[in-house]
Amino acid sequence: MGNQKKHTWRNWSGSQSCNFQGFMAPSTEKEIIDIVERCRESKTPLKFVGSSHSFSHIIADDSSVLLSLESYAGILKIDESARTVRVKAGTSVHDLSRALWAKGWALENLGDIEEQALGGAICTGTHGTGVRYKNLAGFVREFTLVSPDRGRQVLWAEDPEFKSTAVGAFAFGLVTEYVLDIVPKYLLKLDMFPASMSEFESNFKEWVYQNRNAEVFWFPGSESALVKLTNEVQDQNVEIKNKKSEFFANYIENKAFGLLNRLNKSMPFCNGALVKILEKLLPSTTKIDYSYKVYATVREVRFQETEWSLPITALFDVLKEMRAVVGKGNFKTLFPVEFRFVKKDDLHLSPSYGAEDRVYIAAHTYYKDSFYREYFRQLQQIFLRYGGRPHWGKMFFATAADFQGMYPMLDKVCSLRELHDSQGLLPTTTLKECVFGNFKKT
Repeated sequence: MGNQKKHTWRNWSGSQSCNFQGFMAPSTEKEIIDIVERCRESKTPLKFVGSSHSFSHIIADDSSVLLSLESYAGILKIDESARTVRVKAGTSVHDLSRALWAKGWALENLGDIEEQALGGAICTGTHGTGVRYKNLAGFVREFTLVSPDRGRQVLWAEDPEFKSTAVGAFAFGLVTEYVLDIVPKYLLKLDMFPASMSEFESNFKEWVYQNRNAEVFWFPGSESALVKLTNEVQDQNVEIKNKKSEFFANYIENKAFGLLNRLNKSMPFCNGALVKILEKLLPSTTKIDYSYKVYATVREVRFQETEWSLPITALFDVLKEMRAVVGKGNFKTLFPVEFRFVKKDDLHLSPSYGAEDRVYIAAHTYYKDSFYREYFRQLQQIFLRYGGRPHWGKMFFATAADFQGMYPMLDKVCSLRELHDSQGLLPTTTLKECVFGNFKKT
C-alpha cells in the first residue's frame, strides 16, 4: 500500500465526478455506505484493505478505489451479561486485546500476529492454535455488512446467509462492525522446548489434546523441532515470568535468526552447518503473562509464506511426503514449517469447514530466497492430494478447479455473492479467477 496516494473522505466526497481514484479511509459508517453506493452507481471496482498483512492477492489488487477502515476503529460496547463486545471492524487485534484487558475481558484464543485489522483477520479465516478452538470467525455472534446491491444489513449467527458470508475475503461487501464472544481475562503459561520429530509423532496426542494450545516448528533439513505448549494459569496472582523468553524472542528468534538467514542466502553451501547452529540455539524456557502477550510473537525477519489447512488425521502422511520434497536438497531454507491445530467449523468458505478438526501447516522462506515459488508449489501438490485448503491470506497457486473440489458449498456461496454484488465490483482478479470464476449462472 506504500505506493497508494492517500485521500481523505472530504477530498473524495467533495468531487462532483464519479471518476475517482485513490486510497479512502472513512471514519463513519455513513461515509462507508456512501462510498459503496457511489461505486455501485458508477460501476467502479472497490477493494477493501486491512493492515496489508496478507501475502496473497485475494484482498487488494490494482483497482480504482481502495478503502481502508484504519480510521473506523474502537470498541462500541461491552455487554458483560451476554459476554460480548461490539467493535468496529477497523480495530487492530493488538488494540482490541488491550482495551478488553483493561475492562477485565479477553478473547478466548488468538493467532500469533496481532497487527491485523479485525475485519481482515476474520474474513480470511485467521486462526490461532488449540484443537478446542475455532478460528477467529468462530467467535462472531453478529456482524454488519455493507454490500453494493443489498446496502447495510445485520447478520446474526442464526441467519441463513451467515455461514456463507462470515469468511468471505470481502467478496460480499465491507463489514463495519462485529459482535464477538469474550471471556474473563486470564493468564497463560507457555512451556517451550526442543524436541525431535520422532518425539513429536510419539507425543502427538498428549501434546495436542491434553494442552490448551499446542504449536510445533520443524526445521527442514533436520529432525529438530521446537514445541510450544500453553495452558491457563489458575492462580491469577502468580508472578509474571517472561524475561528469559523475551530474550529468546528478541535476540535469538529475530537478530540471530536474521543473521543466519543472511549468511544462508549468501553462502547456501553452508546450509547444513547453519542448520546445526540453529539447532543449538533452540531454547527450553517458560513464560507466564497476560493471555494476549503469550499469543503474540515478534517477527522481525521478513519471509514468504504459504499455509494450508488439512484434516488432522492426514498430518503424518503429509509430513512424510514433505520430508521427501525437502530431502531432495533443492530448497535450502532455515525457516521452520509450523504446525497448528484448529477446531472444525461450519462456515462455508472457512479453511476449517467440514466434519474433521484441522491441522494448519505453514511453510516459510527468507524473503530474498528465489526458490520460494517452486518450494510452495511442490508442497501444494502434496496438500491438494490430502484434502488441503489454502489460508485465504497466504500465498497459493490453486486453480478454480481446485477450489471447486475443496468447498462443497461453493456454488451456493457464489450464487449468494451475485445477489450482494451483481456487477462484480468487489472480488479481486485472483478471487474471480480462482474462486468465483468457475460459477455459472443458471
